[in-house]
Amino acid sequence: MKRKVYASRSEKQNDFFIGFLIFAVLLVGTPALIADFAREAWAPLVAFVFPVLFLITAGIYRPWMAIGGLGCIGALIALGLLAAVFLSVVCSTGFR
Repeated sequence: MKRKVYASRSEKQNDFFIGFLIFAVLLVGTPALIADFAREAWAPLVAFVFPVLFLITAGIYRPWMAIGGLGCIGALIALGLLAAVFLSVVCSTGFR
């Protein structure tokens, strides 16, 4: 395989969104698929390795897919921080 050479901005955008969605599915789907094997020693390793392998291979062959995966990580971190702030404000108020 060769590294993708992008001819237009729309190709870059499509690869970014595809990478974003694939990475989100990997982050949610991999642990869900191996939930039956949760007691096995290899289960957490597989849940970690698949998304990392996606980022590495996408970074080599389709760089905008890898950037989309990194964007997914950033979006999930931002959502997690917003949820934490929301819960801390709601749970710390004395209104009942």
